[in-house]
Amino acid sequence: MKRALTIIIVMFFCINADALDKNEDNFKWRYKAYKKKERDPGISFVLSWMIPGAGQFYNKEYKKGAISLIGNLLLYGLIAYTGEGLHLEHKRVYEHPYNMLGAVSLLGHMVVSSNHAHYSSLEINKDLKLKYFIYKDVYDCL
Repeated sequence: MKRALTIIIVMFFCINADALDKNEDNFKWRYKAYKKKERDPGISFVLSWMIPGAGQFYNKEYKKGAISLIGNLLLYGLIAYTGEGLHLEHKRVYEHPYNMLGAVSLLGHMVVSSNHAHYSSLEINKDLKLKYFIYKDVYDCL
């Protein structure tokens, strides 16, 4: 009787150890899948600052990236068109208010686009953590 009880206890601990091992393998698989799909907010910010829309393409938001890129090209076209059409004798072309308005709008568009790409990648990462049940980056702490 004592021997049977000992065997049952040993089997119980072996089954639990096997279950823990499978749970750890499952967590490693989920963590690797999360890391593969994770988006870096810094990279998306820099890409979108250099070329508006590139950060959205990096985040795989193709419609938003195309809209941002087209808006940027339209602002460049506005600056080029107003600069070409102005025949000013006493002012330089870049001192005209239309060109300054276009330049300020272009800068504002770049800031908004890069901030949107940054926060969008943070939201993507948050949704991925919920999808793969990752509540804390354990491996980053080690």
